[in-house]
Amino acid sequence: MVVTDSELALVIPYEMRWKLVSELVASIPAMYDNLFSDIVGKEYTEIAGAVSIEVARRARLIALNLGLLFGDGPDLAHTLSLILTIFYGPNYRLEELPISEESAVLLCTRCPRLTETQLVHSDTQNLFHRCLGFIVYTVEGLNPEYTVRFVRASCTGDRHCEIKVQKKSDKKDVSIK
Repeated sequence: MVVTDSELALVIPYEMRWKLVSELVASIPAMYDNLFSDIVGKEYTEIAGAVSIEVARRARLIALNLGLLFGDGPDLAHTLSLILTIFYGPNYRLEELPISEESAVLLCTRCPRLTETQLVHSDTQNLFHRCLGFIVYTVEGLNPEYTVRFVRASCTGDRHCEIKVQKKSDKKDVSIK
């Protein structure tokens, strides 16, 4: 017997399916860390980084296919917020703070990737490197004139993440206290 999408919707509402799948997706990298980092050794970090870059390429394609904006800092922060929510679900708490036409800050006060990493007792430092790689490559892939700078990161012990989206030529340090 084949279960149709409409039958599944009667049993498990769409929002609940999205939440369950996104929690699983958010936990997979941490599970891989636990299972393979000791076996593979030093090369594991490089492999995990390469996977983050591939996921960023997919994020770029999705942003293009959805017609999301990425012409300036605030647009990129908004698109990044949407992509993170699409990939990792509704449990993100993200706030976009435009600073100027060229820069914006993305605040994350709740991160499902961190939650899932902690649930499987994995090293949050590995999460930071994966997240940094994913976000940098996503933003730079969408607009090569821009980059990001992590001012704070909850997976390194800060209360929240603070990610500044800025032009590569912009050297000013702006953070939210």
